[in-house]
Amino acid sequence: MTKTIFKKSKTETDLKEAQDYLRFKYSAEFKDITPLEGGVTTQAYKFRLNDKTLILKVNEAIDRIDTFRKEKFLTEIEGISFFAPKIFSIEKKFKKLFIISEAVKGEPLESFLKKCTKNSRELLIGQLGEVFTLFKKTRVKNNLFERKENWSSYILTRIKKDHRHHWNDIVTKTFFKPEFYEQIKNRIIAMKRVLPEDANDLVHGDFHMGHIYVKNGKISGIIDWGNAMTGDSLYDVATFMFWSPKISLINSIGESQGSKVLIKERVLFYQLIVLLSVLGHFARMNDLRAFKFTFNKWFKNGKLKI
Repeated sequence: MTKTIFKKSKTETDLKEAQDYLRFKYSAEFKDITPLEGGVTTQAYKFRLNDKTLILKVNEAIDRIDTFRKEKFLTEIEGISFFAPKIFSIEKKFKKLFIISEAVKGEPLESFLKKCTKNSRELLIGQLGEVFTLFKKTRVKNNLFERKENWSSYILTRIKKDHRHHWNDIVTKTFFKPEFYEQIKNRIIAMKRVLPEDANDLVHGDFHMGHIYVKNGKISGIIDWGNAMTGDSLYDVATFMFWSPKISLINSIGESQGSKVLIKERVLFYQLIVLLSVLGHFARMNDLRAFKFTFNKWFKNGKLKI
């Protein structure tokens, strides 16, 4: 049986440890602390303080503090601050990171779409287009977001076997076969002409329905900005459509992104980048069920469908 070749990334934090931290910070003023589902690297809790609902995130990777500093910086940018929940504190304690932020009001987009009307659905898709227009216009000036290479080099570096994703280990020690990796990589290389040489839009980095909240039919917040970067905002469009293929955002994208044909090609290019990353993650975690589910959407009889 294939073993997990990396440690599980979820922070192993129990409720008592979270309570101990909140007692340290707020004495006995907090109440109703509840663990939250979701999150790959961070354990989150919801709690009440002075009649306000707040979120406590705990991460044992202290060296990732800049990730949360990036999130905090984004909450202070005009326009983006409307969507990104404000972060009140980032602190090292008990050899872990503890981050306290405001709670986003509403419900995840996925839950909302299951019960909304067709008209409400179309309005939400239009709002997503407005969000991408905002991302396209936003310029982030902070050294935490600096890249040593241009956008195209950064993206193409991610598929190399010596990348930090450890592709060499993945394709030799897991069920992710080398030929599948090569098929995706070669298709990406064949399509690289659609990739802009450089781009400096704001990119969320993990833009899917679970991270988008809705209240009263309007987007009320976007959470988990830890993968935020500067680059091509179409990467977020592609990520959203990768996880929600039945919802096309192509027609909601403004003309500033290029022709519809170019947008479709570039979105497909980025979806292949996401596909490689997702399959690699499932292989690292030895999650064969999730791997097969995703693999079968993109491969047929061992061949990439596109």
